[in-house]
Amino acid sequence: MALKIYTYSNPYEIKRESYWNEIKDCAHFCVSQTMVNGLEDIYPSLKEGGYLTTIRILINTLYSDWEDENRRVKQIMEVDNAINALTLDGDESGNARRSLEYNTKSLVKCIRLFRELGLSADSFDVSRLNTDQKYLIEIYKYTCNRENSSFEFFRPSRADVIDEIILEALKNKHKDHPYDKLDGNTIVIHGIHQFTPAILCAIEDISRFKNVILLFNYQKQYEAIYQTWTNIYSLFECGIKYSDEPEFKPVSLLLDSYPCNTLADSIGSLSNGEIDIKNGVLNKLEVIEFENITEFAGYCAGLFENARKANKRNGSHNPVLYDMTEQLYSASGKVNDILRAYFPEQFGERHFLDYPIGHFFVAVVEMWDNENGCVKVEDMSLIKDCFESGIIKERVPGELLNTFNTIEPYIEKETTLVGIIGSLKKLRKYVNPSDKKLQRIGYLNIDKEKLDELRTALDELNKIVSSFFSDFSSGGDNFNRFYRRIHDFIVKRTQDMESLDEEMKEVITKLLARMNKIDLPDTGTFTCLKQTMSFYLSQDDSLIHGANWIVRDFEQIDGDILRSSKQKADRTCYHFCCLSDKDICAAKDERLPWPLDINFFEYSYEPLEQNYQIFLKSKMEFKNFKRYALIYGLEFNRIGCKLSYVKNVDRKENELYHLIKMLGIKVKKYHSDAADSYVPHLKYGEPTDKPYPKDNVQIDKIKYGMCPYKFALESVVQKKTLYRERFLVIFYMRVMLQNAIRANNAGHRLSENELRNIIVNEYQALDDKFKISNEYEKSQIISELYKYLSESLKKYGYFTRPSKLDEFKEDFLILKIDNYMKNTTSTNLDAIINNDDEFYKEKRDAHCMYCSSKDICLRIAQN
Repeated sequence: MALKIYTYSNPYEIKRESYWNEIKDCAHFCVSQTMVNGLEDIYPSLKEGGYLTTIRILINTLYSDWEDENRRVKQIMEVDNAINALTLDGDESGNARRSLEYNTKSLVKCIRLFRELGLSADSFDVSRLNTDQKYLIEIYKYTCNRENSSFEFFRPSRADVIDEIILEALKNKHKDHPYDKLDGNTIVIHGIHQFTPAILCAIEDISRFKNVILLFNYQKQYEAIYQTWTNIYSLFECGIKYSDEPEFKPVSLLLDSYPCNTLADSIGSLSNGEIDIKNGVLNKLEVIEFENITEFAGYCAGLFENARKANKRNGSHNPVLYDMTEQLYSASGKVNDILRAYFPEQFGERHFLDYPIGHFFVAVVEMWDNENGCVKVEDMSLIKDCFESGIIKERVPGELLNTFNTIEPYIEKETTLVGIIGSLKKLRKYVNPSDKKLQRIGYLNIDKEKLDELRTALDELNKIVSSFFSDFSSGGDNFNRFYRRIHDFIVKRTQDMESLDEEMKEVITKLLARMNKIDLPDTGTFTCLKQTMSFYLSQDDSLIHGANWIVRDFEQIDGDILRSSKQKADRTCYHFCCLSDKDICAAKDERLPWPLDINFFEYSYEPLEQNYQIFLKSKMEFKNFKRYALIYGLEFNRIGCKLSYVKNVDRKENELYHLIKMLGIKVKKYHSDAADSYVPHLKYGEPTDKPYPKDNVQIDKIKYGMCPYKFALESVVQKKTLYRERFLVIFYMRVMLQNAIRANNAGHRLSENELRNIIVNEYQALDDKFKISNEYEKSQIISELYKYLSESLKKYGYFTRPSKLDEFKEDFLILKIDNYMKNTTSTNLDAIINNDDEFYKEKRDAHCMYCSSKDICLRIAQN
């Protein structure tokens, strides 16, 4: 059979092309789901016939064994074994080996790529490669020389098998469709600019038995921008049949999109070196300038939130994006990195590891120290992930995490879970509700019952982690053994499925079914286990419908823009964003796995095979793709548009895309007119007749004089000063030591040695309870105390008792409090508590850095 390449000038009018009858009843495989959606909207016959799906689904079906999760995990294990077998000369520190182990999954991607391209392991010229690339070649040789390697790439070679696979790929989406009118002799592949080796293999394998037609948009009049397509497709050596239909021209009858279409025409002309600026039309456009990526992310989040509210208000079954007033397409993916944290559910269907229970398993693997056979704690957030997962049962939801946050400064120097548990036993001895001074420390102002519950929970966590891994390094078949334990553990912990929501039930049911099919006969290392977890503790690919995103990238413009013809211009517009020179004209964006780059292919392997040349050329041409995507989106948009770019990214100033800048489009800085109403105005409730408690009247009046917010938190809500931050706890320790030494030795005359011994002894007595300073801080505290107290001895000849001002420092820490003590006699605290307005006096000064409530400041929350 044959390979053909056709182009079309107008994606809305492919029916008018001479080859339409040749392709209208064939299977169509698109570069993306967005293109599938767009073509289904424009060509109902393709949708009704069930002819449209993605090239990714075809690849997964054609090479199903190659894409199988068990196969992928075995490949990771095989590369892990290869790394361990490598002789790394000059790597005495082990850094090179650790780097390779850390990047095992990237190395697997490289070797899969080599196999798909059919590269011979012995044909590489390594003379100009860097060290990591040379290691990669050695690992590739190891896999090629291994019998029954998991990297054997099997390709179908029979016509009947190809027929079955194409039908199966179509039925992946249209399960019950009869396909009685399907033209089985031809398939059409749409819009591929970046040819992966797997796609090239698929074209090669299918074209042996069928006609394969490659189809893409091409505009002759914008040759400079569209040349990137010709550069790639000309390497197929079968000739390109260009469209006979009229070239694109802006049409003034398309009132809503005419300025947008004219901009496309102007950019295309400028690219060809022609200057034809239509100022009258382009003056209707402007470019919004966002100061930084955070400001832009806030703008996008606002659009999404409004759409979500509208969607809920209308009871709509459509995706939230359908109700967004702007459809966003960005030349940079940075904004989605921010938005993903706030709207995780929007970025595709979550798999098991995205849920709190999944975080638990990620955390326990990270915490296990396989070398020493214990649970290490290098990152306290991992313990918090375990508590948030719900795996460890608690009396009051969230209480374990709150308690752990409170005592964290006390245990921060511990490196193992056993060490933390031991520290909590010691801490319990020092918790004394009658000691008012020690009660100012957050972790000493804790309920012993809560402390016991935390210790029990941590002990349970230690046993769970140890049960998973304690014998991991002994005996064979350790991977299967580990996953069987995980399976049984999940079954036991989720026996009451009725208490779970429907989404979580489905995730766990699918996960357990998948784990029952695990087939891992080999023994692997612990490092390898960490690399493979994402494959097994995830959802089945058939459940993942693809990300909905919030801001789409330029690769999704291809089909999405076609839907603009059916959008209502008064409801939405298309917003092309991040239009900076840096983002549009990225000099190097090859999207190759580490440690590969374009130079690797140019230097190490002679590109004789056609597939190799096409793959390499498409990678080299990716830098030109965004220019094409922008002009394509502007050309075929049929409603209004917005343009924007981000001025500052990564502390560097961006320039607007030079072709837009040359056209003189106005630039307008973004300003948000919306009032920030995210945090509601603070209210303390209805006035009461209860008088203000008189325990610490003078101290509370000083607090109010310093800051009404500090008074509200510490005197009204907490009823005491609480130091939580490490810096403040150490500062408080110094104040306590100073006052205690002066009080206990008032009137005494001491020698220098006696004074030093007293300071060291007092410090040690407090340090056992505080357990927070390191050796450097200890010597610094003792040295400063000695200097301060010895000067006092020299001045008076003996110690004086701490003054009232010195005692106040235990509540305030700062040295000068007298400014806040003025006029406190006239302060009426009862009236203040019963008058909300009194809490909102603007007062902020140098004391803030020493404020015990700065981590939960109500003034900051309000602003």
